Formats: sequence, structure tokens, C-alpha cells
Amino acid sequence: AITAGAPYFFHSFVCACCVVVVDRALVFHKMSRTATDSSVNNVPYDPSLTEPEVASDGPSPAGGATTARQAMRRAEYKVPSWRAFLAETFGTFLLVALGCGVNAQNLVSDGKSAGSIDVHIGWGLAVMTGMVACAGVSGAHLNPAVTVTFALHRRTTWRRVPVYVGAQFLGAFIGAATVYGVYADAIGDWENNNGGRTVASAGIFASFPHPSIGLVTGFFD
Repeated sequence: AITAGAPYFFHSFVCACCVVVVDRALVFHKMSRTATDSSVNNVPYDPSLTEPEVASDGPSPAGGATTARQAMRRAEYKVPSWRAFLAETFGTFLLVALGCGVNAQNLVSDGKSAGSIDVHIGWGLAVMTGMVACAGVSGAHLNPAVTVTFALHRRTTWRRVPVYVGAQFLGAFIGAATVYGVYADAIGDWENNNGGRTVASAGIFASFPHPSIGLVTGFFD
């Protein structure tokens, strides 16, 4: 069981490392901009603060300076919804196109051109590429679960949730359609040589539980 689960653990580990690297880079970038803004407005900057204070464009509800979270929400208002929509669409497109693309290459080559390790690294790079591409505009949610979680934690506004979720679905479908268009002939040839269309070929675009796993177990998994 450990041997069988190792590739999936490696996949998750690579994705997590890419997310952490991008997250730290974004935090460093925001702190640098905060320090610059503070110096320009003659506001002392203390990097030890959990939420660095930045000069307010206007009085906050509590008065005085605003926190980094409030500044981020203010910055979000400055980004038009259509720009956030396009950014999320493009970022999700890159994520799905690159990730499903390496899945397709692994399947049609029977693992010769892209082995399991290549798939895991490819998905990690796909996540990182999608985040880097749109983080500066939309924040790189790339997943409805992330968007809803951010809204619950007041990291984004609820009015933006439909915009982000719609963009993510659109980008994902475009990415999947692009992969299918590129690999359509190769997938068809593989299916003709392996008993027709099966869960294996459909697994390029989705994951399926093992037949022995019941509904309840699959839900909690």
C-alpha cells in the first residue's frame, strides 16, 4: 500500500512545494510594496507585524491606518471584474491544459514518453504556471473551493465569487478541449488498441474511484 501510494504522495508534495514557493514570493512582493508605500506616506513600517499597516486612502471603520487584508480588499476593487475574469480564465486554462496534457502523453505513450514521476512534476509545474500567470491580477484562486474559502475568510468579496467560479469553469473546459483536440487522434488510436473507450482514457480529464470503493468511503476520501 505504501509503494502504491508513494507516487500520489510525491504528486501532492510537488504541488505543495510549488504553491508554497509562489505564496512566499507573493507575500514578499506585497511586503516590499507595503514598505515602499509606508515610507512614501511617512508611516513607520514594522515587518514583525502579522498584518503590516499601510497608509489608508481614507479613514477606516476603526480609524487610522488599515491592515494588509483591508488594503488587499481595496486593491481588489481597483481591478475591474472583467480583468479578474480573464485572468482567472487564463490561469485555470494553463493549469488544466498543462496538467491534462501530461496525463494524455503518459497514456498514449504507455508511460514511455511521460512516466509517473513526469506526471507528478508536470502537475506541480502546471499549478505554479497558472498561479504565476494570473496572481498579479486576480490572486490566482484557480479553484472554486479556494474562492469560496477566501470569501468566507473575507479575503475576497462575495460579489466576486460568481465571476471567479465562472471563469474557472470556462478556463478548465477550454483547457480540456485544447488537450483533447491536440491528442484526439492519439487517444483514438490508443482506444482502438485497448478495447475501446474506457475509464483509463477518460482518466486524462477526471479521476474515478476504484470499483471496490463505496459511496460513503468515496465521499469522505
